[in-house]
Amino acid sequence: MEAVEVGIVIGGYAVTILLLPRVVLARRESAATMSWILLLIFVPGLGALVYWVFGERRLKRFVRKRRGATRRFEVALPAGRLKRSEAAESKLDETDRELITIITKLCDDPPLGGNRIEHFSDPDEASATMLQAIGNARTEIHFSVYLFRPDEAGTAFRDALAAAARRGVKVRLLIDDVGSLWTRESFFNVLREAGGELAVFLPVSPIRGLYHANLRNHRKILIIDGNLAFTGGLNVGNEYGGLRRRRFGPWRDTHLAVRGPAVAAIQDVFLEDWFFVTNKEVDHAEAFPPLEPAGDAFLHVVPSGPDSDWEVIHHAIFTIITKARHHVYLTTPYFVPDRALLVALQTAALRGVDVRLLLPSRSDHAVVFAAGHFHYQELLRAGVRIFEYTKGMLHAKTVEVDGRFSTIGSANLDLRSFRLNFELNIVAYDARAAEELRLTFLRDLESSNEVGVERVDAWSLQKRLGIATAKLFEGIL
Repeated sequence: MEAVEVGIVIGGYAVTILLLPRVVLARRESAATMSWILLLIFVPGLGALVYWVFGERRLKRFVRKRRGATRRFEVALPAGRLKRSEAAESKLDETDRELITIITKLCDDPPLGGNRIEHFSDPDEASATMLQAIGNARTEIHFSVYLFRPDEAGTAFRDALAAAARRGVKVRLLIDDVGSLWTRESFFNVLREAGGELAVFLPVSPIRGLYHANLRNHRKILIIDGNLAFTGGLNVGNEYGGLRRRRFGPWRDTHLAVRGPAVAAIQDVFLEDWFFVTNKEVDHAEAFPPLEPAGDAFLHVVPSGPDSDWEVIHHAIFTIITKARHHVYLTTPYFVPDRALLVALQTAALRGVDVRLLLPSRSDHAVVFAAGHFHYQELLRAGVRIFEYTKGMLHAKTVEVDGRFSTIGSANLDLRSFRLNFELNIVAYDARAAEELRLTFLRDLESSNEVGVERVDAWSLQKRLGIATAKLFEGIL
């Protein structure tokens, strides 16, 4: 037995030595590289396995497949895809143009005018509205979600989708394999039997492959009849409807309903993901009905993913923060920023901008939660104000700046959302939308405690060590 144990240890270190050059040569930040090196050295056998599954992104092969699917998808799109914002340029405010130019170049699409958006800060209200919209659907329902639980809320959504399919609505549901890991596909048999379609994004298994376990579809999209879209932070599960109160308290999330030309751009994102997973086209006449102006909001639909040349949402949020002149109000449940975003927040505060960061006071991801605390001191000393939400589990992902710009979506302020996940945010150039989000933020502060420098300075040595240890692994969280 001793010989076997020695052999396992030697083998583990041999694999570590072989993997180290790959880790060093990979295009990552030094923090992420160091995190993997520490894991490989201190847990040689298990660390090598974890790296092979989660650290090796094998992006070249994946990107080739994804972009090939994208090219075939774009050929099948209606010719009018790039003509949706014909009136946009003439109506945009000149002070917004620099930001709009940057985001347009990042995502290769212009902002779309003529939209109406509705915010939901109450998950119960958002879920009820989406279920009602599913019940009213007449032609198509496209639903993409990261986490779909087989609980009371999941059953309600599944049965509503199945009922729509029975009355002749074309229902397409896309779930993420890792996010919905504990939901058996048999749970959706009711939907399949009713005529609906189910697809699973990048299934992970020893047979089908483990290498893409790190590349997840974190988007939340619901499109009804091609003319109404919902997107934001809401998954499908009891806690997202505020029903699970025992561990973290009621869930606090932010979701959007969108009407107008931007719905077609959101539809693009869903159909590209659907085509990538299923290799199936859809009837574009039904998917893209004529969309009349529904309001006066200009919206940028900003998708991001590991197949892009840019970290699109990261760059967009960075740019929005650097454009701030009066205030930046930022809400995120998972805070693992890179150095660029930290500097953007610090320099904004140092030049007199009112920068406020709203984070949870407790979290369902303990290591991520601890790693985020590492940055409190340097942010506070620059003048950034930090608040921790105490009323329940904070899951909203929003940024509001100067009463002019706002963004709501699925992306957390962490490296995973910026670099590994497929995400979707909406950037609104609309004063009314920004004001509504500002008021929501200020209401949330009433249920929050402000974190001061004195409190951080008083942290115990044990807490500091725990936070510093978690920080070592922030590059792989």
